[in-house]
Parts: sequence; C-alpha cells; structure tokens
Amino acid sequence: MLHKERGRSLKGGFGFDPLLAYLDETREALAGVLRPGTAGANTASDHLRVLDLALEQLGQADAAGVVRTDSAGATHQFTDELREAHINFVMGYDLTAPVREAILTLPESAWTPAIRQDGAPREGAWVAEITDAWIWAAGPKGRG
Repeated sequence: MLHKERGRSLKGGFGFDPLLAYLDETREALAGVLRPGTAGANTASDHLRVLDLALEQLGQADAAGVVRTDSAGATHQFTDELREAHINFVMGYDLTAPVREAILTLPESAWTPAIRQDGAPREGAWVAEITDAWIWAAGPKGRG
C-alpha cells in the first residue's frame, strides 16, 4: 500500500503541491516530488532535491544543459547552488521596477542574439544576463 502524506492547502482542503522536472528535448519526465498542499512555492531545498533526482536520472553529476524554472525557483539559495555547480539557468521573474531598471541599464554589448532549441537564431529576440547587475536584495521578501 502506498502511503501519501497530505497537508492542508491554502484553500483549506487537502492536496499536493508537486515539483516536476522534464527533459525539454524529449519532454520526458525525469523527476518529481509530491509535497503537502501547504508547501511553499519558493522552497529552494525542494527545487534542489528535484534537480538532484533529475541529474541522477540522466546519469550525470553535472548538467550539460540549462535549468529552466519559473519565478518560484528564483531564490538566493537555488541560484547560488546552480552558479556554484556551474549549471546554466534561466528563470522567469516578475518584471518589477528593480528588474526593469537592471535591464534598461545594460549596455548594448551585453545583449546576445537568442537561439532556438535547435541552435538556429530566433529572429527578433535577444538575451542578456542580469544576475550580477540586479541587486537580489530588491527582490520580494521571503526569497531566501
């Protein structure tokens, strides 16, 4: 028999708040962790756990690709761990005033043409790194 830990959700009911990792190239599910419905979206230790499981599934200790997450993964701890492990990452993040300012102050030389998954240029799209330009302390409270 499978035992599942259940927790109260924010809406007062019971449920799960899973974290999942997929291989973008094949859309193959690599790892998943069921968490109680009360689990925080920004729980870096849970994101690191899923990443470790995904890398283990791929049979590699180091990621040769790019970790991509939404704003829930944009925490100090998760990004610090990714940088320390030399794992490239892309994170969605709310376009707040400090983020917008960091983007607008980048020199033109900071921008690189974006590429598609197959390596071909993505017409009209450019990317830049703002991790060092943006002061993390300006981010939302609770992102540790």
